[in-house]
Amino acid sequence: HEVAADPAYHRFGLRNTSLKQTSVGQRNTEFAAFSVSVINACSLCIVNHEKALTDLEVTREKIHNIARLASTTKGLSCINR
Repeated sequence: HEVAADPAYHRFGLRNTSLKQTSVGQRNTEFAAFSVSVINACSLCIVNHEKALTDLEVTREKIHNIARLASTTKGLSCINR
């Protein structure tokens, strides 16, 4: 959370450079990053990754399904503690 809140995060373009250069592709990377953001409940990250997925022409239904799956995963992890 602290990194995304830091103005330098946006000023230096860390998001753009680190997420666009992956071996699995930008779309899959955004799916994973969005899921982690949902699990960590980082609203700023969720909004940013949701926008990136929308820009990549991912449907709202698919984005919501990913969010539901991430939330379910987080909930199940709490049961096993």
